[in-house]
Amino acid sequence: QHLRILLEAGIAPPEIEAYVYLYWGLSPWNQTPVERTKAAISMGAGRFTRLWLDCEDSTHPYSEAELQACGAACRDAGVPYGIYTGEWWWVPRTNNSQAFKQAPLWHAGYTHEPPDFGSFRPYGGWTRPAVWQYEGTTQLCGHSVDLNALQEAFRSLPYFAASRVLVPNAARGRVEWYTMAQLAALLDHGTL
Repeated sequence: QHLRILLEAGIAPPEIEAYVYLYWGLSPWNQTPVERTKAAISMGAGRFTRLWLDCEDSTHPYSEAELQACGAACRDAGVPYGIYTGEWWWVPRTNNSQAFKQAPLWHAGYTHEPPDFGSFRPYGGWTRPAVWQYEGTTQLCGHSVDLNALQEAFRSLPYFAASRVLVPNAARGRVEWYTMAQLAALLDHGTL
């Protein structure tokens, strides 16, 4: 929904990473996981550098075939994909499937402070996550956000430094676009 608003307003950046929450079976909007994935890809209008497939729904039994079909939809559209999940969900729901270990992992494991990637407990064939969500819904500069850390190797991907994010800037009292390189520099100098 946020992406649609940015696209319609003409202020979305040229390259975007996004995620799509997958409901196994039918979503509340009567869409299958593959239909939701294809709709997200379509909404991205060729701007996605990666689509994260969000695996945490517990309302219906997990289907590996559905997740594989979502990955295939991404590949067919030329959109790289990753998996967003947590050990707390992946291990019991998928029987610790390793079928997606080739995809980057965005790990949801709340340490409540920036994590030490070396402390990651492998699951699903992943030895380290690309992204680690270490804190859930948090207020930052008056906005509700989740807090994430990126593995150093993931930061070095060519598109990453140029990709843009919306960030609340308390000093200026507004939300602004920053490239990841700009954001890293501001955070390193404590000026944001």
